[in-house]
Amino acid sequence: MPDDRRRYRNEVERLLERIRVLVGDLQLSAVRGLKGPALSDKKKELKQTRRELAALVAASSH
Repeated sequence: MPDDRRRYRNEVERLLERIRVLVGDLQLSAVRGLKGPALSDKKKELKQTRRELAALVAASSH
């Protein structure tokens, strides 16, 4: 497998794993009753990670 393709795959996998972890953390926090500011940093990080993944996938399709 070419290095570029391997790097792309590894980065996609890393971002997907980070998204899984953040979603799990947010779900657990919701179960524990946390609200508002307590969740805002994780929500921001999740949004940013999703944007990174979308940009990476979009860039690879051109």
